[in-house]
Amino acid sequence: RRNTMEIKSIDHIGLIVQDIEKAVRFYTDVMGFALTGEITPWAGSAEECAAMQVPAGTEYRCAMVQAPGGISIQFMEFSAMQSNVPLNTRGAHYLTFMVDDIHGWVKKLEENGCTAMSQPLSYDEFGQTIQWCYITDPNGIIFELTSAVS
Repeated sequence: RRNTMEIKSIDHIGLIVQDIEKAVRFYTDVMGFALTGEITPWAGSAEECAAMQVPAGTEYRCAMVQAPGGISIQFMEFSAMQSNVPLNTRGAHYLTFMVDDIHGWVKKLEENGCTAMSQPLSYDEFGQTIQWCYITDPNGIIFELTSAVS
């Protein structure tokens, strides 16, 4: 029997941040994303807290930005935050952005409060050299830059 249910697309990616204004400012001003609405006011009903498995009374607020190319990222800031999750923790996530000039992006990002976790490294895949580098943004979110080298 064939399954008639299917995933249509990725709707958005959610990232938990410590400072939502800083996240929105960085991803719009530096990364070139577009804010698709306003930062929501603080909210958090008992039902929402239970659904998100956060302590009762925790409030949150959200903002949505859209990347060049169409993928949206929803930032969420909680009134009670836990510490960062190390990248090698099961279930940890990171984003990868494809860029043309990885060295130029690393320089730009470092000038805007980011930390490169290394200089770009490279590997060969399907006859093409791929450069990559992990970055920590001003909110401590880890993402990867990748670039195909001709």
